Amino acid sequence: MTVLIFLIFAAAFLVSALTYAYYWYEVLNLDRETFDPKAYGGLRRLALVGFAYSMASQVAVIVTYFFGFMRGFSEPAPHGDKTKPPVLLVHGIYHNPAAWMLFRWRLGRRGYQTVYCFSYFSFGPGFNEIADALGRKIHEVSEKNQGAKVILIGHSMGGLLIRVALGKPETAALARAVVTLGTPYRGSKLAVLGLGALSANLVPGSPLLGSLPVFPDPEQIPWLCLTSPADNMVLPLTALAPDAEGPIRRETPVVCHVGMIYHKPTADMAISFLDETLRSQANAAS
Repeated sequence: MTVLIFLIFAAAFLVSALTYAYYWYEVLNLDRETFDPKAYGGLRRLALVGFAYSMASQVAVIVTYFFGFMRGFSEPAPHGDKTKPPVLLVHGIYHNPAAWMLFRWRLGRRGYQTVYCFSYFSFGPGFNEIADALGRKIHEVSEKNQGAKVILIGHSMGGLLIRVALGKPETAALARAVVTLGTPYRGSKLAVLGLGALSANLVPGSPLLGSLPVFPDPEQIPWLCLTSPADNMVLPLTALAPDAEGPIRRETPVVCHVGMIYHKPTADMAISFLDETLRSQANAAS
C-alpha cells in the first residue's frame, strides 16, 4: 500500500512539474499585451497555485478512475427532480465519467438532477467516430426525457467533441446550451506528447482543427467557454480562445487544467450561466 501511494504521488508530481515547466516557458514568450502575469500576482504565483491544484487533481483522477466504469456514474438517479433540462457531461481525453464526480454533485445541489455522462475510450476509436457516438447519445438523452433539449458540458477535448457533434443540424436542434471548460479550440503544443492517435487531433494545425464546424447561432444555443489563466495543458494560453465569434469567454480564478472539473468557483460560473440562460429563454418564450 505504501508503494502504491508513493507511485500515485510520484506520477502526479511528474505530470504537474513537467506541464508547469512548459507553462512557465510559454508564458514568458507571450506578448504582455496578450497575457500579463502581473495581473494575477505574477508568474510565480500562477505556477505555484496551479501546481498545487494539479497535484491534488491528478491524485483525484487516479484514485477515482475505476469508479467511472460503474453505471451509476453515467446515468441519473431514477427518481431525481426533472424540472430542469437534462444535462450531458463529456469528459476529456484519457478520463472517464468518474472525472465528473464533484461537478455532477454540484449540479444536483443547484437543481440539475437529470445528469448523464458520455464515455469514450481514448485509445482506438477515431475522433469523428467518437463525435458521431456523442451525437447519438444526445438524441438518446432527449428521447428519454420526452424530447427535451439537452444541456451539454465538456471538459478539454470533450468541448471539441460537442462542437463537432453539433455540426449536424438535426443534433444541434436538440441542444439547449453549451459550456466548455479548458477546451483547446486552437490545439495545444503539449498534444505532441500525448499517447495514442487521438491526441494528434489536438496538435495545432491538425486537419481536425482546420475543419471544425462553425459555432451554432448564439441566439439558438448559448455557448460559454471557461478558461483558466493557469491552464497547464493547453499551451500557449491563446489556444484556449475560440477561433470564431459566437461563444462567450469568461476567465475562472487560478486553477490548473484538470482541476477545473473539481473546482467549486468554476462549477459555480458554469451553473450560474445555465441558470441565466434558462431564465432568459423562459422570458423570451412568455
